[in-house]
Amino acid sequence: QYLPVTKIDKLFNNNNGSYNEGFFIGYLLGDGWLTIRSDNGKKQIGFCIGKNKEEAETRLNDVFTTYKTDCNFKMRSNGTKEVHVSNKTIIKFIEKYQVQNKDLGLPLSVWNNTSEEFRKGLIDGLFSSDGYIELTNHGGRIGLTSSRRKLIEDVSILLGFYGIKSCIKESTNTVSFPNNKTYQKEYYRCDLNINDILSIKHFHKLF
Repeated sequence: QYLPVTKIDKLFNNNNGSYNEGFFIGYLLGDGWLTIRSDNGKKQIGFCIGKNKEEAETRLNDVFTTYKTDCNFKMRSNGTKEVHVSNKTIIKFIEKYQVQNKDLGLPLSVWNNTSEEFRKGLIDGLFSSDGYIELTNHGGRIGLTSSRRKLIEDVSILLGFYGIKSCIKESTNTVSFPNNKTYQKEYYRCDLNINDILSIKHFHKLF
């Protein structure tokens, strides 16, 4: 049993899943989605890749290729890329690792049935999509933001097992859209922040 005050490099290793497979699912939980199509009732996944994220696109494509899934990232007007896939093979891969709706947190397999490389890939995928590094007057911090609190809580717990301390902050704000309208709607935001210098160093070492 692990305690969150002990900094360790590895948890357990069940040899299920590669780094890129973990990255794929982590990115899916960040800038991706898993939905049920209204026209045929089939599961579909999709990704939105921001500008200057060629490495992320390469890792995602590696998994698509491994599972013999043809996909074509389409460029959007704002410079981001998007793809939608409902291929049975890639959906079976998602189901194998018990990927759930983001509201339900991290996939259940992360806690008992995946390799160390898979878990580290998953964390890297999440932080590559919705993470950030912020400089402050006291040094800096690493953060992850989501509209799903359970997901943030699960990531905080997982990092805690490695001995990485984090805190969670909730907020609501009004978002401005490209047309400069706000639509008078508030949006919920949950942030995980790593502020402790030793935890930042350990995060940097592992991920």
